[in-house]
Amino acid sequence: MSFRQRLRRLRERVEDGAVVVYQRDGSLRRFEVMEVFAQLFLAKMDLLRDTATDSEVLAAVRGATPESRAAFEERFGPIAFTEYIIASPASGGWVEAKTLTEDGRVLRVRYEGGSEEAERVRDGVRAGTLSESEELPRPPVAGRWADEPAEDLSER
Repeated sequence: MSFRQRLRRLRERVEDGAVVVYQRDGSLRRFEVMEVFAQLFLAKMDLLRDTATDSEVLAAVRGATPESRAAFEERFGPIAFTEYIIASPASGGWVEAKTLTEDGRVLRVRYEGGSEEAERVRDGVRAGTLSESEELPRPPVAGRWADEPAEDLSER
């Protein structure tokens, strides 16, 4: 048995039933499928609490080769994602978008009720056509920054 055949068989055994993420430095990271699902779920739940998760899986995908990252995101979805919190019309109809960025930061944007962006998100979620890659205009044009304190207009 040649060295290449042995290497191929070893690689197949490593990849059997696991998620393998090839790193840019030549190493590889191996995760169980349930571990990947669990860490992605926890990242989404932490995003709703306005915190960024320091996940081994997300860190591995950020440092992955382009081919490995594309394969991971095709199977599990993107690692930079947006979750929407939509208020009922009786509560004002506002929409808050919470985004986990590529570098692991959390961005919050609030669109006021009745704005074009809030209606686009509401209609897109209802119809199931809201795209993850769809870029909405950033405040102050469409709404306001949720993290930014209200402007103090009082005179001193």
